[in-house]
Amino acid sequence: MVEPAPHPSHLLQPSWIETLRAEAPKAELLGRLTAKQLELFYDQRWFKALCLRYMAD
Repeated sequence: MVEPAPHPSHLLQPSWIETLRAEAPKAELLGRLTAKQLELFYDQRWFKALCLRYMAD
């Protein structure tokens, strides 16, 4: 039997989780990511993981 892969949340640093959660209510009201959330996404290069290959180049 193949063991399931661990959930990727274990790769996130606690400070990242805190930023995302703390900013979530404001982002919901704005209908977009907040400046702090965007900064985290850019710093960690997460947009490359979420964008189509031709958009990431």
